[in-house]
Amino acid sequence: TPQHFMLRVACGLAEDHTTRSADEVESLYGLMSRLEYLPSSPTLFNSGTRHPQMSSCYLLDSPLDELDSIYDRYHQVARLSKHAGGIGLSYSRVRARGSLIRGTNGHSNGIVPFLKTLDASVAAVNQNGRRKGAAAVYLETWHADVEEFLELRDNTGEDARRTHN
Repeated sequence: TPQHFMLRVACGLAEDHTTRSADEVESLYGLMSRLEYLPSSPTLFNSGTRHPQMSSCYLLDSPLDELDSIYDRYHQVARLSKHAGGIGLSYSRVRARGSLIRGTNGHSNGIVPFLKTLDASVAAVNQNGRRKGAAAVYLETWHADVEEFLELRDNTGEDARRTHN
């Protein structure tokens, strides 16, 4: 019932997790039942459960311009998305399309292919089956791929160059 739901959340939010101050639980429950206070959806979903992850949003720094760092960031996004809220991250450190890759003497494909992979990962790892995963990616305006980056959300053009999540 809604009452049990709000009581579970109030118990999870109580400051003293060992004895759960009855006054604090009662106060939180009262606020929620009168709709004077409602926590964010991750808090509502996860408070008082075995995985009490209650943050709504996370901001992550740009991965370094190396494969291990980029793929580590995918892993972090997937783990956070599993139980948490939205994720914001920058990709400004990743080299632009056409940049020389000294280790292979080749040229970079830029950030767009990496953002396509991130987009698929966000879609695949939803938030505990309760809501679709979400990520907001930021790019500094000085980055050479900024125009391609801005086109990722367009509804027209080649779908291989679009991100929807």
